[in-house]
Amino acid sequence: MFGKSFKQAIGHLAILRVYSWINTISLGVIAVLLSGSGNFFGAIVLSLLLWFVVNFVSEFFQKDAGRVQPNKFTLLLLAGLMLLFLNNVFALLSGVIFLLMSIGYAQKKRKSIGVFSFIFRGVQEAFIFLTVLFYAGGSLSSLSILFAFFVFAFIGARSLIGDLRDFKTDLTTLPVRTSIFFSQVVSLVLLCISCIFSFLFLPNLLLIIPIILVIVLLFLYNLLKLHRAVLILTTAYFVFVIMLLTADWLWGVVILADVVVVKLTYKSVYRKINIHL
Repeated sequence: MFGKSFKQAIGHLAILRVYSWINTISLGVIAVLLSGSGNFFGAIVLSLLLWFVVNFVSEFFQKDAGRVQPNKFTLLLLAGLMLLFLNNVFALLSGVIFLLMSIGYAQKKRKSIGVFSFIFRGVQEAFIFLTVLFYAGGSLSSLSILFAFFVFAFIGARSLIGDLRDFKTDLTTLPVRTSIFFSQVVSLVLLCISCIFSFLFLPNLLLIIPIILVIVLLFLYNLLKLHRAVLILTTAYFVFVIMLLTADWLWGVVILADVVVVKLTYKSVYRKINIHL
């Protein structure tokens, strides 16, 4: 009994994609910095909670073989915990949109949705940021709007890069329905858009470096391993933002920590393509 429970616990931990936790926490920290509230603990907890919802909803609807399947009770528990943090009308509305995008993204195995799944993913991540921002007492300033659009474009491109990784095993995503090259071009367009929003958000060349590296790797690096590299570059971008907003360069250590976490946990999520990673 204990062995089965332990195995299920490890399975649930795996589908929570630990390799993205530092990404998610960093996004929450940025939301607090832009809100000016200083409620970092609550923002970090909410950021991770929203990330758990993303993954549990996705696994509940997709039912991928080889992964532990969350039950309805777990989903209801997470939804209840999420509601506790939605402490104002704007946070509630943002949270509802986030939840709808999560459900939409979870339908990516449907032909009518799978080809657009990367768009759902980008909007989903943007509303993680906005939900935490509103929870922390922030509002829609020019900076927060520009950053939300950056998150949409950049994470949308990152999600499409994940689809490129899985093009041999997926059936409905853009690379499968069109071509690898076309999907690379769409990713490139999204990355260029994110570059524009990034410069409008904070006109600092340091922030452009991770985006340029993703663009270069998109056409030159092994597609099966590209997504893992982009995860680290996402954290690098978020950490650079935090360093510029706080003038504290010690945050750079977080990037090194993320390299270790991604290296140790990336393959913990069962994928048919893992044998090639």
